[in-house]
Amino acid sequence: MNNSDRCVYGIGETIYDIIFKDGKPVTGHPGGSTFNCMISLGRCGINGAFISETGKDQIGDLIIKFLENNNLSGKYVNQFDGGKSALALAFLNDNNDAVYNFYKDYPNQRLQLEPPIINELDILVFGSFFALNNKVRPLVKKIVEQANRSGAIIYYDPNYRASHVSNRDELMSTLIENYKLSTIVRASDEDFINIYPNMNMDEVYEEISQYCPNLICTASKSNVSVYTRNFKLQIPVPQIKPISTVGAGDSFNAGFVYALMNNNISFKDIPNLSKDNWTNMVNTAILFSTEVCLSYENFVSKEFVDSIKANN
Repeated sequence: MNNSDRCVYGIGETIYDIIFKDGKPVTGHPGGSTFNCMISLGRCGINGAFISETGKDQIGDLIIKFLENNNLSGKYVNQFDGGKSALALAFLNDNNDAVYNFYKDYPNQRLQLEPPIINELDILVFGSFFALNNKVRPLVKKIVEQANRSGAIIYYDPNYRASHVSNRDELMSTLIENYKLSTIVRASDEDFINIYPNMNMDEVYEEISQYCPNLICTASKSNVSVYTRNFKLQIPVPQIKPISTVGAGDSFNAGFVYALMNNNISFKDIPNLSKDNWTNMVNTAILFSTEVCLSYENFVSKEFVDSIKANN
């Protein structure tokens, strides 16, 4: 398998993040959960494209240019009229964890674009509320179903925020639809508390495994849990003093997808992966996540990419 024949596609929202510390803005850059993941992959030289929407304004132009400057195609980003590019203000507390305020102004017609055809050797990353939002759901579902039929690896991160807990019951059927279409589900322990408040992780896996056999749960400073049909793993994470945890989960996703690509793993290989295979890929994901926690950026640095490639 030649990685030049493979592409990683991401579906998600684009947003411009402004990060505040002690009441003052300290940095700003384009963001969004899947967007952050894709930027890290682009910086690693992975062939990738992002599927999304943004305003036909200065922020939207900046976002498209940022994608292209990080080796990603912006061909599938719809720049809409009749609204404005979305903003997120992230306020860091004393532990450098973020509380968000979002400002969004979308048109009535959303995600107006012709999607790519995703092939058997490709990987699709999707998630967050974007994958549950009925305003964009028809096209998102169409893309994910096409990728599923083709035999691509589909990596799903629900990224289910506390702000959506009140909508959990009405969104559960869509969450389950997404599980069914996915090869791997990765979420934080906080996500699962928001989705399944009365279950422990073993019970969460029992529920999700009805639809998707492979589950990864990250838990901040605690171990990463991996569940497959064949085994369960607990993989430790290094103890660090983070500068910002804003892009930690997104970077973990990037690291895991990078490891899938770097090890030439396709959908057909997933059921036969060993404990060592899963451990090595999760450890790569942890490296990516740790790197991002030590800066205000939501994606890995070019220096980090150089060091990763030097060790391969």
